[in-house]
Amino acid sequence: MLDLAVDFAADFCLEDAEAKSVFHARLLNAVGQAIVATDANGQITFWNSAAEGLFGRKEDEMLGKEATGFLAEVLPRLDSGARNCLKLGKPWTGEFAVKCRDSSYRAVILSCSPFFDDDGKLAGSIGVITDITEEKWMQDALIETIQKIEDLNDKMRVVESLTRHDVRNKLGALNGRLYLLKKKVAGDAGLLGELAEIELISKQILNILDFAQVYVQVGSEELIDVDVERSVAEAAKLFSSLNHAQLVNSCRGLTVVADSLLRQLFYNLIDNTLKYGEKVGEIRVRFEEEPTQLRLIYEDDGVGLSNDTKLKIFSEGYGKGTGYGLYLIKRICEAYGWVIQEEGIPREGARFVMTIPKISKEGKTSYQITSSI
Repeated sequence: MLDLAVDFAADFCLEDAEAKSVFHARLLNAVGQAIVATDANGQITFWNSAAEGLFGRKEDEMLGKEATGFLAEVLPRLDSGARNCLKLGKPWTGEFAVKCRDSSYRAVILSCSPFFDDDGKLAGSIGVITDITEEKWMQDALIETIQKIEDLNDKMRVVESLTRHDVRNKLGALNGRLYLLKKKVAGDAGLLGELAEIELISKQILNILDFAQVYVQVGSEELIDVDVERSVAEAAKLFSSLNHAQLVNSCRGLTVVADSLLRQLFYNLIDNTLKYGEKVGEIRVRFEEEPTQLRLIYEDDGVGLSNDTKLKIFSEGYGKGTGYGLYLIKRICEAYGWVIQEEGIPREGARFVMTIPKISKEGKTSYQITSSI
């Protein structure tokens, strides 16, 4: 095998200058980029097959032709500085629109470098022309598409904002009318029940609007280090009352990579407890660190969830209210790279566990603990 390798290598050790020249020409003709070489006088001495394809001119037509004259023909926007570099044998690179023989234009990157003889004198220059028309088209198409998406998003944000504002106003007017009607029919239990149902629907619509407002924010903010203890405390302050439940916030010293929606996450969990936990005496938020992850735990001592319910609670639209509270929590967790599960025991309380990897998919630390509890 070694003898065969030596024999194979020997075939390429061409001592004859003419044979070397032919071999090198074949190599340059094999590449996909257009390659043009000139001598010290600026006359074209080499024109590979890719150049023939790009410019529509055969090699025998171009050899001996003055390069600057040809460039002036195909690159009308070539500045004088680039021409002088070519004449003086200085390297330069530029992006141009090349005019082909059929009068079409191709986007190219033209790189020109000098080469010298054994005495250090300028022997000529070699230019490599890379056709980037397709890439340029794709880039322009991508930029145009991104711009269209941004314009569409701006329109949707405006429409969404105006719609939410107008609907809120209409709901306010509706609730005012409901209040007056309830006073007028105070003695009619049946009608009061119907009005209560209408009032409930009105509140549900308002909750859906609140969900939509928060949902559009998911994944839109830059993730930063967020103090968990503070986020829990701020979420709790948004409630006028916790219905006599005690909040035990055991997250001091813990920061996680998240955004402002972390407060919304805890707000939704507390709201869920207050609405459906029935008799809740304590709400606790704590964490447990493991070798490769951290478990951020929210739990209460309410009625908990049945095993059947556990499988559905994070589904869109599932639940007694709007069906979006826990779904939103799941989406927020996914934006952070977390996994949330319900691990409570039925009739003994709800227990939501958010698993946070120590190192994110981007290779960054997902949380820090600066002090022990």
